[in-house]
Amino acid sequence: MTLEEIKNEVLNNIKDFVTNEVKDVAMRWLKNTALPYVKEVATAFIAELKNSATDEKGWVKFAT
Repeated sequence: MTLEEIKNEVLNNIKDFVTNEVKDVAMRWLKNTALPYVKEVATAFIAELKNSATDEKGWVKFAT
C-alpha cells in the first residue's frame, strides 16, 4: 500500500478516526504541550516588536 493509498483510505473513512477519545487527547495535547510554546514565542516576538518600535516613524510604528 502506498502513502497515497493510505491517505485516501483515511480521508474516505475519516469519521471512523474522529472519536471523542481522539478529540480529548488532541485538545489536551494542544492545551498542555503546543500552546505554552506558542505563547512563549509570541510573547518574545511582541516584546521585540515593541523594542524596535522606538526607532520607527509613521505608519510602520508598532503601538507600545
